[in-house]
Parts: sequence; C-alpha cells; structure tokens
Amino acid sequence: MRLLRALSLALISGILALIPLAPALGQEPTAQVTLWTEVPGVIIASGEEYYFPVHVTNNGPTGLFLNMSVSPAPSEWGVSLVDKDSGTPRGVQRVYVNPKVNPEDVGFTIFLHVWSSGDAPTGDYEFVVTAQDLGTGKEYTLTLKATLKEATSANAGRSARIETTYPQLSAPSGQIFEYSLLLINDSSDNLTFDLQAQTPPLWDVVFRDSYERQKQFSSIGVKAKGTEFITVSLTPPTSVEVGSYNVRVTIRAGEVTASQDLVATVTGMFEMKLSTPSGRLNADATVGRESSFPILVTNTGTMPIQNVGLSANYPQNWKVTFDPARMNILQPYESREVSVTLIPARGAIAGDYAITLFGSSTQSSHNIDIRVSLGAPTIWGWVGLGIVLAVIAGLAGLFVKVGRR
Repeated sequence: MRLLRALSLALISGILALIPLAPALGQEPTAQVTLWTEVPGVIIASGEEYYFPVHVTNNGPTGLFLNMSVSPAPSEWGVSLVDKDSGTPRGVQRVYVNPKVNPEDVGFTIFLHVWSSGDAPTGDYEFVVTAQDLGTGKEYTLTLKATLKEATSANAGRSARIETTYPQLSAPSGQIFEYSLLLINDSSDNLTFDLQAQTPPLWDVVFRDSYERQKQFSSIGVKAKGTEFITVSLTPPTSVEVGSYNVRVTIRAGEVTASQDLVATVTGMFEMKLSTPSGRLNADATVGRESSFPILVTNTGTMPIQNVGLSANYPQNWKVTFDPARMNILQPYESREVSVTLIPARGAIAGDYAITLFGSSTQSSHNIDIRVSLGAPTIWGWVGLGIVLAVIAGLAGLFVKVGRR
C-alpha cells in the first residue's frame, strides 16, 4: 500500500513539473522576429506605384542581422525593398535590428516599393517579404496585397508625386523655414507644373532653385519619368505667435496634381539687450565721489525672460551697484530703466576708464562697455587756482618792489 502511494505521488509530481513547460492551450510562443505593417493592402491605378511600410521588430534579448528579400514580382510589375530615410530611396538587402526596449518600439522600418506598368492586368496581387535570421537561418514572412484597377482615361499613365525627408521644421520666430522637395513626374510625358502653396495669413512663400538659390519661379518643367529638386522658403510675419502652422504645397499640370503637407513650428526666441536712453556709451565720474547714470534692460525676444541679474567688471577698488540689481521677469519687448552708481577709488588718477556691464539669465545674456571719464575732485581745482593766484600775486608784488627801486 505504501509502495503504491509513493508511486502515485511520484507520478503526480512528474506531471506537475512538466505543466509549466507546456504553452497554454491555443497559445503560441512569441516569435523572435515580427514583420508587420499598418497597411497590408492597397488599391492603386495602373501605372502607379506604392511604398508599403514594413516594420521589423526584434522581440529577443540581443540584436540580429537579417537578410531581407521579396518574392519575385508578378508579370508587368516591379518590386524592391528600400530605405527612404536617406531622402533618395536606396535598395536594402540586410538590416541589423536592436532588441525591442519598450511597447512603443516598432523596430527597424523599410519599405516595399511596388509599381505596375500600364500593361499589367487588373486584379489582386500578392507580395511576400521575407526576413532570414543569419544566425539560425529561420525565416519570417509578411504578405502584402495590391489591388490593381484601371487608370482613368483622362490621366491614364500620368501621375506625379512630391517627396521630402523633413516635412516638419522648427525655428525661432524671425527665422526662415526652408524645405527641400523632390518633384517626381511618373508619367511618360514632359510636364510643366504650376507651383502653389496654401499658407497661414501674412506668411510669405518663395519657390527657389535648390542649386541656384537666387532663382525664383512659380512653375517648373519636369521631364517624363524625371525628377527635380526645389526649395520652398517660408517667412512668417514678425508678429507670429509661438505654435505649429500647416502649409500645403501643390503642383499642377493640367489634371495631374500632387500635394505635400508641411509643418512649420515657431519656437520662442530669448534675447536680451542692454543700452542707454541716449544711446551714448560714456559717463562722467569724480575721484572718490558717487555718480550715477541710467541704462535700459530690454527683452527683444518673443518669450518672457526670468531672473535677470546685473553685474559689472570694473577697475580695482572701484564700486559699481545697480538699482534694481535683479528683475524677476521681463515680458517680450518690455524695457526697464536701471540706475548704475559708480564710486571710483580715492587714489584713482584722472583719465578714461572702461567698465563692462552684464545682464544675464539662464535664457539669455548681453553686455555693453561704458567709457568713464574720471576727473579730479573740485576742491583740488580750487587749491590749484589758489596756488596760481598766489604765484601771480607774488610776482606782481615783486615787480612793484623792484619798480620802486
């Protein structure tokens, strides 16, 4: 009986030990690599093309090298795997993918570029992207679908695109936003495109040649199956507020059109300036005596400047103070007057001296140089005058005395 009980306990223990090793019913272990896309299927017209985004996610603990490939293209189709981050699409054969570090990490993204000729039959087409682990040889796949429809008779085989690497730019107010756009004529005809831009009120837009920047134009010719780079310069008004602004650039040649949305984000500008009310950068002082003159501290930027402190660099044994010496906040375009008090050293020699005044905060700083003309005390002037008069009086008395003899 005891032997039977011992055998039963051993059998149960063995079964329980094996249970954690088995996956839950209907649950498959997470694959080392996942290929996925937000757009598994599209509808395109004959003669057009499309870029499928393909995300390669590494769910393992270490980085992986993967060979990337795509199934042979159907008849009258072209396919290629490309990397578009460099601006101009370049072919991809092998990628290195770091381990996934957080749930939002999509991994490495490449694009499956597919295009059809005007002779491809309409219907559904499948394209299989494969990633092969160089270490284990294991393959991971993703199937994408394109449904080809007939092009409209008016624009059969005629289309255009605009591409840009940086559709969103940021700059302080007062700066010009410049976008580089690639115009692509996918049609078999040479086309001349009119250039247009929908901008916020009071914004100025200029289309320029990307290589000869002085050239401005409102239309441009693009050869069949050709491309042209242009630069779009956007200038916001001086009163623009901080924020993001949307701009749409459109090219049009007859019924062939293409658009590109751009975003210009205006950031705040921190800028401080020190000056004097009169514009003169000089002051007068007397040895050993206190003298004052005003300066202006101005926020010339578009954002508030906080904790503005004032300081000075001056000759040894001098004293320089400010009233006020600190300002909690300066609003944009606000100007405040500050009194600067000088006390030169008692033993200073009359002449010209230079002091430097500094205004600073964590956001901006500025400084100015002031020339100080230092004069002797007035009492010494009277003493000097008395000595001169005494000498003159002595000489006069001497002449009178000599004249009597």
